[in-house]
This record gives sequence, structure tokens and C-alpha cells, in this order.
Amino acid sequence: KISRPIQYIQYAFFFMFLLNIGYWIEIQCTDLDAAMVAVKIEYCGSVYISTLMMFVVTEYLHVSLKPVIKWVMLSIDSLILLGVLTYEKHDLFFSAVGYEESGLYPHVVLESGILRHFFTYYTNFINLFMLLILTYYFIRKFRDRDRVPVLFLVDMYLPFFAVVFHFLGIMETVDLSPIFIGAADLSRSIKGRND
Repeated sequence: KISRPIQYIQYAFFFMFLLNIGYWIEIQCTDLDAAMVAVKIEYCGSVYISTLMMFVVTEYLHVSLKPVIKWVMLSIDSLILLGVLTYEKHDLFFSAVGYEESGLYPHVVLESGILRHFFTYYTNFINLFMLLILTYYFIRKFRDRDRVPVLFLVDMYLPFFAVVFHFLGIMETVDLSPIFIGAADLSRSIKGRND
């Protein structure tokens, strides 16, 4: 039987795959309508990733997370996804959308609405909470390398480099999240084969 953390990782990998496929489609698009379909695919993947990885971390470290909390988190993710999928009918997620022909490649320019801002803060809060839990357990159980592997901790930090690059203005026109998430995925899959 597959353990619960492995099930969550499998679900997260599926959603990471969707995110990366959407991103790949977006950079191939030549008009706004097609690019926005790709953006919707990206968000179909990205909205659940942090929540699922939170479930992985809490299960792996035996930190109790009540089922009602899990359902609330998944419900928030689903409401955010609904906001993205119906963005044409409101300005809650994107206050404006445009298409830019210049830069490294043609790309969508999105202005955030209140729901997208909430999604950003919510996701970063989840990620920060995971990192604090992992860091705490890593420091506390440093001698027990099987308990909290160093690679697992590093994997959880990788996607944050994309956020740091964004806020520092490095590579502003390119979203590096799929690259860093892909690197973390590859590292986790290699680690999983070696365990």
C-alpha cells in the first residue's frame, strides 16, 4: 500500500506537471486568448501544490493536521481556481490582462486583483509555515538524518528562489516558478528512488 505522504506527492506531481504544461503552452502562444487558456491551465496546477506539499510535510514529520483544516485549505484552493477560471466575468483575480510582444518572448501581462493578491499571500504563508516546520525539525533532529533529510529541506526552499528573484526585479518578464518547481521535483524523484 502506498503511504499517505507518497500519495500527496503523486497528486502534487500531477499538478506540477499541469503548471509546467500550461507555462510551456503560454510561451508558444501568439495571441491573448490562447495565452489566457494556458494561464488557466497553469493555475489548475498551481493552486493545489502548496497545500499538497503542506500535507506531505505534516504527514512526514507526524505533525497533526486535522481533517477539517485540510478540507478548508482545499476548499480555499478550489475557490481561488474558480476565480481564475471565471476571470472574464469579474476583476477579482485579474484587474487587467494584456499581451506584450516585446521581451524574450511574447507573454501575458496580468494586473492582480484582490483574489490574486490573497492567493499570493496565502500560498506564501503556507510555504513559510512549511519551511519553519522543516527547519525546526531539521535543527531539532539534525543527528537523525533519516528523520528529516537535507535534500527534502533544500527542495522545499527551491521554489522560494523564484519569489525572491521576482521581488528583487531579476528576470521580471520571465516567471521562474516552473523552473524551480521542476528542479525540486527532479530532486525529490531522484531522492525517492534512492530511499
